[in-house]
Amino acid sequence: MILKSIINDSWFLSNGYIDSDSSIDLLEEKYIHHNLPILSEFKHIAIATTYSDFCEPLVKKNEALWKKYFPDCHVINVEKNRGHGFGIADSENALINLCKSKGGKWALKSSNDVIFNESILDVNVPDVDFIYLNGFKVEDFK
Repeated sequence: MILKSIINDSWFLSNGYIDSDSSIDLLEEKYIHHNLPILSEFKHIAIATTYSDFCEPLVKKNEALWKKYFPDCHVINVEKNRGHGFGIADSENALINLCKSKGGKWALKSSNDVIFNESILDVNVPDVDFIYLNGFKVEDFK
């Protein structure tokens, strides 16, 4: 089966790190705008974010950004930043737990520095528990 054929039963899950207003601006400019044609295909979207400094202005700006494009998305703010390795584990666990609690059957898990082209919708999804696709980070294009 191809991803497009199961997208209505799928969740898009993404985690990321925010350290400033400019990183939120970059998120919108480089990640959301580029990925909008693909992300708009998903009925279920959840975002988990860790912050360099968990402060209300950054949290509200991040939530407003995601809700601007995806009003029904779930935004999880991970309050404690436990560093790169544990921080990613915390955010990914939060995303997977949310997806499971909402009855999610499939999930496309990404990060907020990965961009897609529309050919991802034609990827063959084998009947397995986990599939990994290589990607390129936004930083790789600088």
